[in-house]
Amino acid sequence: MNTDQRDALVPTLTGNSNAPGLEIFNTDTKCVETWNGSKWIQTCPPEGPRPKEEIRLTIKTTAPNEIYYIPTSGGVGNTYNHAYDWNVYFDDDNAVHKTRNASTIDHNGIEHTFPVAGDHKIRITPFNPPAPGWGNAFGHHYSTTGNANSDANKQKLISIDAPLTTMVFAPQEEAGNTSASYMFAYMFSYCTNLITPAKFVDTYQLPSEVTDLSYFLYCTHNSNTKLTSPIDLSGLKGWLYDNKTITNLSNFLYGTHSENAILTSTIDLSPLKDWFKENESIVNLSYFLGYTHSGNARLITSIDLSGLSGWFKGNTSIESLSYFLAFTHAYSDQLASPIDLDPIKGWFIANNDITDLSYFLNDTYLYNYSLKFPVDLTPLAGWFNNNTSIQDLTWFLVEAHYNNTSLTSPIDLIPLRNWFNTLGHSIANLEGFLSHTHYENTALDLTGQSIFPDWIQNLTESGKPIYRVDAVFQNMFGYDNPRYEDTAEPTFEDGTTYLSQLGEPTYNVYTYANRYNINPYNNNWK
Repeated sequence: MNTDQRDALVPTLTGNSNAPGLEIFNTDTKCVETWNGSKWIQTCPPEGPRPKEEIRLTIKTTAPNEIYYIPTSGGVGNTYNHAYDWNVYFDDDNAVHKTRNASTIDHNGIEHTFPVAGDHKIRITPFNPPAPGWGNAFGHHYSTTGNANSDANKQKLISIDAPLTTMVFAPQEEAGNTSASYMFAYMFSYCTNLITPAKFVDTYQLPSEVTDLSYFLYCTHNSNTKLTSPIDLSGLKGWLYDNKTITNLSNFLYGTHSENAILTSTIDLSPLKDWFKENESIVNLSYFLGYTHSGNARLITSIDLSGLSGWFKGNTSIESLSYFLAFTHAYSDQLASPIDLDPIKGWFIANNDITDLSYFLNDTYLYNYSLKFPVDLTPLAGWFNNNTSIQDLTWFLVEAHYNNTSLTSPIDLIPLRNWFNTLGHSIANLEGFLSHTHYENTALDLTGQSIFPDWIQNLTESGKPIYRVDAVFQNMFGYDNPRYEDTAEPTFEDGTTYLSQLGEPTYNVYTYANRYNINPYNNNWK
């Protein structure tokens, strides 16, 4: 049975004295699991079934006797100097033994001359029985240093012909390292002729000692201008189901598909659905989707967050979500609608540890010229009903809709009222919360609308100071809106009454809130 079917048995098994010892085979995790009287215990090996140990590529040469350099600057753990002991097969010829005891970074890679122009197959296997980390050296460096990392060499790679799953076993056991950070960072960055994305196809449990998965797919497919489909995460489905050690997932998908000019679909996040169902250790999720689909000029639909809906229902440890959706769809100028936030509305029902939400929607839709509707914040209305720990909301919506020239209505902030009814005693910083949010929205019609959210008053009524409120409305509506005349700054007498109670300093609170002589404090946005 699958995980959902297994969980459906829990009410029946709980309290049943005959139930302990019941075994099932979980088709999601590929593990035998035993009911111990209170929970399911996995009895399979930590890593689960291992797929075939190999790396396979196709490269293209355009002239006889052209050289290709297999990249050996893999960055697992952000070190870039991993040893290797490989058999390398060129066009299925006899194996060539290649080995290196690394102490410094190797940017030149493994050189091979192909006598005939055309497509060529390369297969890499471990020379000895595979040990954890055998493939860690494979991959490009973020710089163009050396023969293997040159633009000319990167442009020869046209397809990845085997899943990368085998390489994931490396970090947690190699030299006692518990970090899987930078596992695939930059691996295929600027390989402009690559037509197939990386994929993970074999589900398995991540060993329990791993703590750090930050930068895991950081810029992996950055500037792959011929890629038409996104990376396949299906093999990561059962990864972290019962994991109690992971603390850091920051930058996990940062820039993974940035500048993919002809990509027409977004990463499917549904395999990550149950990642943190039982997790109570995750602390850092900053930049998780930062720049993920930035510069995807042909993308017309936003990334679907449904796969993340159940992430933190049992989590009480998350502290940082800063920049979570920063620049996610920046420069995606065909995007017609914003990200639907409804799947994440229940994230923090039980969480009382969130401290940092700064820059959460920073530049999320920067230069989305076709976007006609603003992001709907309604799903976030109840986010922090039980939370009393939020301290940092700086720049939460800074430049969120910057230069969205087709946008005709502003973000509705009324759903955020409840945030500040319960959080007033913990908020320390609101600097720049709405700074430049609608900057240069040239079609925006503010006729008859107020821009002062009445939750500012809710904050003051708590009687607790907020120590940074400068630039809260800085350039919120910016310049160059033809519907309004660029006149002298408006007065803020009513607003001063409220904001002067929020603490010191209150300098620069109103700087260029708008340039259109609209008093933001007359209707309290009702």
